[in-house]
Amino acid sequence: GLTMRFAEHVANLKYEDLPEAVLEKATLILRDGIGNEIAASAISEPANVVISLVKEWGGAPQSTIVGHGMKVPAPNAALVNAMLGHGIELDDAHGTGLIKAGSVLVPSAFAVAELAGASGKDVVTGLVAGYDIAIRIAKAINPGHRERGYHTTGTVSAIAAAAMSARLLGCNAEQIAWAIGLGCMQSAGIQSYLDDPCMAKPFSPGKAAYNGVLAAIMTSRGFTGPKKALESREGFFNAFTNKV
Repeated sequence: GLTMRFAEHVANLKYEDLPEAVLEKATLILRDGIGNEIAASAISEPANVVISLVKEWGGAPQSTIVGHGMKVPAPNAALVNAMLGHGIELDDAHGTGLIKAGSVLVPSAFAVAELAGASGKDVVTGLVAGYDIAIRIAKAINPGHRERGYHTTGTVSAIAAAAMSARLLGCNAEQIAWAIGLGCMQSAGIQSYLDDPCMAKPFSPGKAAYNGVLAAIMTSRGFTGPKKALESREGFFNAFTNKV
């Protein structure tokens, strides 16, 4: 099925197979993502509220909060860094996919790479794989997904972050499929903040990153997920759009 084909693609993609133009674009996205996080670290009120909470919670010093020099559990670092990544609204966007994947995938990649000791080449390859899944799913379900009120950056990016993070943790294709399934199960994000201005908008990519990283860590420990989560009768496509 589709979920397993995506998982095999993520598992089998090699740095050496990436065209030069793709490598250049991926490294640009990584630099841009970190730049957005650094810029927002001083001025994003929503992100800094949650950063205060995460610092208060503490936990295992696994991954760094950008701009704050503190290490926290990897899912928490992904959460706050993704909020920073979306904090100044300069993150990259895909027009027909209606998604800003970078604000989720870049912080997730760095949080998991720091946890796993992954190399720079691993991060670039994982990011490319994550983007491939995110854009393909986003294009498949939009504009119907958006017309139903969903925030694609929150919903779809969680799935891509789960797949990418599982690869960075050394998972095989079956485990990556589990992670995609757990990402689908946690997929969430509506855009009601458009009708009532508030702090909530960056929380959507923040939770997508948190959920994706959590899903990957769980599957790396043997926690199984549904391997037909995208395409099955009870799966993501049937639940989240009427137009595929």
